[in-house]
Amino acid sequence: MNTRQGAPSLPAPRRLHRLAALVVVSLVAAAFRFVGLSNVTPPGLEHDEVAHWLINRDILAGNHAIYFTDAYGHEALFHYVQAGFGALAGDNALALRLPAAYSGLLVVALGFALGRRLFGWPSGFWSAAFLAVNLWPVFYSRLALRAIAPIVSYGWGVIPARVRIGETDFATSLFPRDGGYLVPIKDTVRARERLGEGDVVELHLSVGR
Repeated sequence: MNTRQGAPSLPAPRRLHRLAALVVVSLVAAAFRFVGLSNVTPPGLEHDEVAHWLINRDILAGNHAIYFTDAYGHEALFHYVQAGFGALAGDNALALRLPAAYSGLLVVALGFALGRRLFGWPSGFWSAAFLAVNLWPVFYSRLALRAIAPIVSYGWGVIPARVRIGETDFATSLFPRDGGYLVPIKDTVRARERLGEGDVVELHLSVGR
């Protein structure tokens, strides 16, 4: 007899309510990031945006590099994305700012995914709702700057893993930090194994799912 039991499934109306709530948050996040983006709010181009624009023009002119020394130095990835948008959508403020706006929208999605994974659906939802309307995520999503992009690209280095501490086995993700990796430990695991802040923990780790 198979005694394995999965997580209880939510009733259909509750699933629909959750889906509707996420759609509303996504639409609000998109409105805060895209409405009036074409040279309206903020008006004109800020001087750092102009520096980005000049680097992008150099890329389209054939000056390809992995690091650009202009404007105190810029890593290249975001500029190649911006240059691609410029080539497709034209040489204008909207094309210049769209990569940051889309990155900002991805930040909201990542906030939901990470919050849900670590603490459950309500935490994921409120993380996404907060990121959708908070001043600084919205502000940097509306400027043609790479400041919002590292939040998205940083997740590319996350490594799925399984960890065993004491008698508890759980799935998590390793986060790159300062040349090493952080191992997040869930609240339920800390409580079960009686772990406190500052404790030295012996763990067994396997990479992958």
